Amino acid sequence: MKRVALTTDAYRLTYVPRSTRDPVASSRVYVADSLAEQSDEQLRELSAQEADLGKLRWSQRGENADVDKLYDRLNRRIATVKRRMALDAVREIPGYVNVEGDFSRYAGCSCGCSPGVILDQEVHMMIDGRSHCVDLWLEAKSIDD
Repeated sequence: MKRVALTTDAYRLTYVPRSTRDPVASSRVYVADSLAEQSDEQLRELSAQEADLGKLRWSQRGENADVDKLYDRLNRRIATVKRRMALDAVREIPGYVNVEGDFSRYAGCSCGCSPGVILDQEVHMMIDGRSHCVDLWLEAKSIDD
């Protein structure tokens, strides 16, 4: 599949055409963890606290109330920051100023391996002279950008 990237001062937004076999009637936006952490001090702090947990990171829910509270705060912050970033980026695309969406741990897969923001509409981009429904990846700019 052909990928098209748009680079701004803050990030790179990559459009990837959705498969014609995909029956979903909305686009998804995936925000890189590193970009989310770069943009939010509170998320950086919570991630640092998680990194400091050591072996407690692998405890089961309910074994340690403090660890559970930390993960609850971290997960809420991840959802808030990634949703805000995804919607801000998509709203910069002409014609999508009023787009809305919700963060989902299961945006790309039913196992939870690809969390993202499910938009309330399809995003269409012209690629090779044809309109394609696309999913979007929001990443930090690389040195080459």
